[in-house]
Amino acid sequence: MGTTVVELDRVFDDDGFILDMVHANAPYWTTLRYVTPPTEGTGPKPPGSPWFRGDWAFGGRPLVEGAERILAHEPFHAAAREVFAGGDPGAVVRPWSVYLNLNTAGRIADTGHLDVPLYRGIDRNECGVQICHVMRESGLFERWRVPVATAVSWFSDQEGGAFTYWADGPDELPARHAPPFRNTALVSDNDTMHHRVEAVGHTEAAPGITVDSLLAPSPGDPRRWEIVEDGAVLGTYDVADVRLSVSWKAMVFADADDARRHDEHTDDLTLAHVAELLGDDLAGRGVAHPLDAETLLEPSSMQVLLDAYPRRPPRQPPA
Repeated sequence: MGTTVVELDRVFDDDGFILDMVHANAPYWTTLRYVTPPTEGTGPKPPGSPWFRGDWAFGGRPLVEGAERILAHEPFHAAAREVFAGGDPGAVVRPWSVYLNLNTAGRIADTGHLDVPLYRGIDRNECGVQICHVMRESGLFERWRVPVATAVSWFSDQEGGAFTYWADGPDELPARHAPPFRNTALVSDNDTMHHRVEAVGHTEAAPGITVDSLLAPSPGDPRRWEIVEDGAVLGTYDVADVRLSVSWKAMVFADADDARRHDEHTDDLTLAHVAELLGDDLAGRGVAHPLDAETLLEPSSMQVLLDAYPRRPPRQPPA
């Protein structure tokens, strides 16, 4: 079964304010900083990636000036209703986050991924990303999954960096949204639709990027970007060669009662319930590994669960 994808051919009447926000809120951390803490001392630094990010809104609240305009953008709201509710005006769209991605030259080793799903009662920040992915792969928790619409919009026309997405399912060949795509957007359910970013440019990633590297406009020339760390410049790029995309995410509830169920926590999952359902399913598969709320998130249990419910890459397009 396919996933609805709504394409917006013109996101904003004038997207110049987005580019102003990009420069005003620099510098940006490499995305691996989100999962790897900053280094301390003089030991070797974990590697970073040529993909940088900045958070502009979270929890429905703007973090930087201008984000409120993106959160409230009505075309995103209407498209989110189309994705999950067939355009029903009674569906409740609640914008949650806005973040900026900046890709410099290089390839991310990604054969297609899914975003982290959201469940009533299970918080990825408290329970971890892995258990959320296991819950989705198991197929046991759809009743509690909160639909999340993602609008990915582009504000550059660099060489490469197409968006590959498997709207017809992971067993089918993907579609591509390729440059020139400035001021366009795709809105869909990226928690269930595989997607990826293709290589940007023709050169390799700048050498030496670590989790402490930053991307910022060049002090001497605002038309260029620099990857810097500890005063050293690791790579320099023309503005036109840096891929800019903005992601808007919103929870979508079928109606006011559905939103109230979420807000009032009348049908939330608990770790004990998750452990019970997964434990019963494992037993039915012949896997003897008792689970409870205390052991569910332990590394030994998580490895059993990852082996039982692996994430499988989608079908790859011809080379």
